[in-house]
Amino acid sequence: MDKTVRAQRDFIQRIIDRHGPRLPGSDEERRAAADIADEFRATAGNVTVDEFTLAPKAGIGSIPGIGLGLMIAGLFFFWQPLVTVIMVAVLQFFAITQIILYRDWFDVIFPKAVSQNVYSIIDPPGGPKKAQATLIISGHIDSSWHVPPFAEKSHLARYKLNFGALSGFLLLALAIALYLDADNLGMLPWSLWWSMLIVPLLYIGFYFLFNYLVYDRSKASPGAMDNLSGIATALWLVKSYRNDPKNAPRHLRIILAAFGSEEAGLRGSRAFVRRHREDLLSGEVRVLNVDGVADKDDFICMEGEIWQMIRYDREYVDMAEKIMKAMGLGYYRWKLDAGGTDAAEFAKAGIKKSITLTAQDRTPRSNYHTSQDRLDRMDPEAMRLMNEVCRRFVAEIDANIAIEKK
Repeated sequence: MDKTVRAQRDFIQRIIDRHGPRLPGSDEERRAAADIADEFRATAGNVTVDEFTLAPKAGIGSIPGIGLGLMIAGLFFFWQPLVTVIMVAVLQFFAITQIILYRDWFDVIFPKAVSQNVYSIIDPPGGPKKAQATLIISGHIDSSWHVPPFAEKSHLARYKLNFGALSGFLLLALAIALYLDADNLGMLPWSLWWSMLIVPLLYIGFYFLFNYLVYDRSKASPGAMDNLSGIATALWLVKSYRNDPKNAPRHLRIILAAFGSEEAGLRGSRAFVRRHREDLLSGEVRVLNVDGVADKDDFICMEGEIWQMIRYDREYVDMAEKIMKAMGLGYYRWKLDAGGTDAAEFAKAGIKKSITLTAQDRTPRSNYHTSQDRLDRMDPEAMRLMNEVCRRFVAEIDANIAIEKK
């Protein structure tokens, strides 16, 4: 095994052994952030820890509650359909804004916790005056709750969850039809008869949502792939530059970053952008986010993120694809179809040359957001290849900055 990869794997296992799963805003996440800060300080000579407040369960952590709410709303369907309409409409609006779009409008009603962003600043070999742009290289500290649908039958998980989401919309449509007395109005013949058959079936979908995740910390994801692998990759890059300054970027100030609470709706990267938009993120900025390194035949050059409604800069994406193609990797150009990554928060802030690179099955496999996300599920060769992809990518960014500034 490559010496660097062995060191990366030792780092990942050490964090897991010391702290276990690191749910957003938890004590385990805080202690892991302190250890990662020590690693950053030893490597870069400086480190800053920014604290921020969040509502950990206001995102995907609320999905079981939505499933339960839909079950309760369904109980009123035949007797008080207006109650069902109101309850389901509120739950669906909440789900769209908080879980799909990652807004924080409803955070105020949830319990709060404190999380941390950890970062170090590395100037180019010639000193800060030589820096013509800033490059953020990042991963995230926290891990996810355990999600039984992915752990048990991962190939069916998305079908189950999509059916759960669709069931909510079907219940809303049927409740509106019943409330408007669609039978007598001739709008929807036999609506009551059909609804008596359909509504009980919708409870299967509601159960899928209710069973989406387990709150028990002891059963949560260890987060080896998602996403200590990203932090390990970023840390390796900076260490390689410190050990061999001749190969370090000549025109880039690097910010080595580990964001907190990504699994709670990108709250860490959002807090970082809001806090540092006028200082660290002023001027020319590039973002390279690594999130999930495990499968050597499934490299992903992410073009955009559908739920976050962003598309990454095409030139930037083409650059990543060119590198993967030159290395002969099995890769895909892909728009993330559900969820979001930390790079999206920078893109939303107008930093278009942002991207997330990953090497994990898109299905996803049973180690995604489950207690099975262990080191033994990560291919060492995938880690070695991602190291090289990122090294070449940073070198290309540095070269392009030099050309642009001439």
